[in-house]
Amino acid sequence: MLGLRSSLTTRCFLTLRLPRRPPRPPVVRLLTVQAVVGAMDELLHRAVPATQSYGLREKTRAPAEGQCADFVRVYGGLANAAERAELLGRLAQGFGVDHGQVAEQSAGVLQLRQQPREAAVLLQAEDRLRYALVPRYRGLFHHISKLDGGVRFLVQLRADLLEAQALKLVEGPHVRLRSFIYAVYT
Repeated sequence: MLGLRSSLTTRCFLTLRLPRRPPRPPVVRLLTVQAVVGAMDELLHRAVPATQSYGLREKTRAPAEGQCADFVRVYGGLANAAERAELLGRLAQGFGVDHGQVAEQSAGVLQLRQQPREAAVLLQAEDRLRYALVPRYRGLFHHISKLDGGVRFLVQLRADLLEAQALKLVEGPHVRLRSFIYAVYT
């Protein structure tokens, strides 16, 4: 009798099925192009250190390690080569050399060369020009290289950039220059 009762109980549980809920559709977040571009710009503004004035260049604080790690994480999470190329293009174009500052410093050097001055004044003006020629993104790459796995990331970033150039996903003088690719390693 005990064996019969357990089989009845099992049979009752098997027949007491709850109605199945229809499966929920997967949550798909469709981001507009403007939202993606805005997110990329916001990430770059947080991660790329601001250019300090020449007099404060030695006292420039490094961006927080988390900001550089955020850039690495977001870049690594981009799904395809076109998205990575877009981010690299925005980085190269928006965070490169300040051409207005370069023109101002160049004019200063040319003016000093035409006037009889001490060599130290001319050398300082040339040093200011060299400082103005350093792109802002170079600071980001420098700080990423100090992260664990940072150099490996920069090597992969350079490979992605070369691939994007070969596929013509990113074009323009700001990414064609060797200085952008070179800055990845320095």
